[in-house]
Amino acid sequence: MRTAKTEGSSVATRLALACAALLLAISLATSVTTYFSVAAYFEREITTDLENELREFVGVARSGGLPEVGRNIERECLEEGPEHVLFRVYNARGRVLLSSDTLAWRDYQHAPSTLARVAAGETLFLTRAHRSDGSRARTIVKAIDSELILAYTLACEESDKLLAWLRSSLVPLSLGMAGLGALVGFWLGERALSGVRRLTSAAKEIAQGRFDRRVEPPKASGREVLALTRSFNAMVEQVEVLMREMREVNDNIAHDLRSPITRMRGMAETLLLESQGPERDPRNLACSVVEECDTLLSMINSMLDIAELDAGLAANTFETVDLATVVREGVELYGPLLEDRDLQLNLAISDLPCLMLGKASILQRALANLLDNAIKHTPAGGQVHVGLRQLGERAELEVQDSGCGIPAEEQQKIFKRFYRCATDRSGPGIGLGLCLVRSIVDVHGGEIRLSSEVGRGSSFILRFPLLLAHDRLHATSTGRASGAA
Repeated sequence: MRTAKTEGSSVATRLALACAALLLAISLATSVTTYFSVAAYFEREITTDLENELREFVGVARSGGLPEVGRNIERECLEEGPEHVLFRVYNARGRVLLSSDTLAWRDYQHAPSTLARVAAGETLFLTRAHRSDGSRARTIVKAIDSELILAYTLACEESDKLLAWLRSSLVPLSLGMAGLGALVGFWLGERALSGVRRLTSAAKEIAQGRFDRRVEPPKASGREVLALTRSFNAMVEQVEVLMREMREVNDNIAHDLRSPITRMRGMAETLLLESQGPERDPRNLACSVVEECDTLLSMINSMLDIAELDAGLAANTFETVDLATVVREGVELYGPLLEDRDLQLNLAISDLPCLMLGKASILQRALANLLDNAIKHTPAGGQVHVGLRQLGERAELEVQDSGCGIPAEEQQKIFKRFYRCATDRSGPGIGLGLCLVRSIVDVHGGEIRLSSEVGRGSSFILRFPLLLAHDRLHATSTGRASGAA
């Protein structure tokens, strides 16, 4: 049986470990580089001192001979201390002719082979352990002339102590830097992720239904966390709006479904009654049921159409259409209804074609909903104006009536699903017509604007993008290619 995987370590912990590892590596590299640089520097300085001192003794030997060399050795030992320097002068056969105090250098001898190599012309630099504490001594051995060989030894005690201290400090220093890096990394991680923890806590509350929950942007966080917080709040606000609208839609659907279903149930119960009368005629009752079913089907179809338009599926079947032709044909269908209602129609359509990408059937449906709305709210003797004109790269369609108008507080709500103005709630309709119009305009890349005043009518203005010259040429060539195929 497989066990569930445990959650990984926190980001702050990983950041702390990463900072610790990085600072440990940097500290070790810096310490090692510093150690070898200091050791190389001491080596060069000691070598330079030995060469300079030997050069001085060579000059003294050539100018004053062996006695003057002896006097210089005594002076150097007094200045440096006999435990720090050792001078020896050998003849060509390896015999010691002069020597400084050897109390601290009893075991420090030079092999005959070394002296033989120097007598042959070599200059040797020798390093060997000097004391039990591990300090070293550095020696230069060189022939002064054909008969004399000088060996000058210098203790490296001070430099070796410093190098030993550096070696002993490398590991603690590196571990200290790693620990400091871990603390700094963990602090930075906690500080940076405090905003994320707030978002996580808010998300849990939202998952429990608190859609009014918002997150205050943390003051000390970076731009990324601030941007994430703002985006999170904006998303939650949209979710809250959607949930509120969904509840409203559900309430409206339940209300609108309950009424026709209740009426159909009442009709069925009436049919079961034994009393006779024209209102109990099964044919009349069947007609009423059909009407109620048509109302339900109309509402369901409108909801499906709105969902399809909002999903953008209708855009897959778009083609080049002439909006002017669509408007003329749509107005022509409503001519008899306008006459029956004693309404005057004012038509102002551009003579130029208004070519656009779209679907003629749903554009006609948008126009039909606007005309239905205008006819329903305009009393007899009123006017309905339909205009279409070109404004640069856009076409503007206007449907205006001289009806009752829409109150200002309701003008932003009438495009919502199932919303009906207070004056319409007692009449026919389900409150989806203008919502469908807005979805049709949106899917065509247009915009809709309402201008209304109570008692003076309403004006709906729809603007659609037109095809430019090069777009028309492309659409024409595509149509020809499709026809040829």
